[in-house]
Amino acid sequence: MNDPAAPLPPENQTPPRVNWLVFFASLLAPALVTLLGAMVGLEGLAVASPMVGGGIAGLICGIMLARCVGRTTGTQIALGFLFVLLFGFVSFALGFFGCMMGGFKLDMR
Repeated sequence: MNDPAAPLPPENQTPPRVNWLVFFASLLAPALVTLLGAMVGLEGLAVASPMVGGGIAGLICGIMLARCVGRTTGTQIALGFLFVLLFGFVSFALGFFGCMMGGFKLDMR
């Protein structure tokens, strides 16, 4: 018997759509948290947010985009690694702009 609820093979499925609001919110969130931390004067938050948040944002954005762009499982995995590194770096770099806009000065003493 054929089960009408059975999933299609991976090659015949439609690719998932990217929720652009979640994509850009997760990409820009570490920079905004860094900006707020720098403006308030919380040194730990301003320093840790780009490092930790940039990695998390890279994972979220990279996986979301790789699932949409890649057609087979292999290309999704390869693009996932590439996009995670790319968007992790972009979010990390945006965190520096958040520090700069917030007037943060790192005291190395």
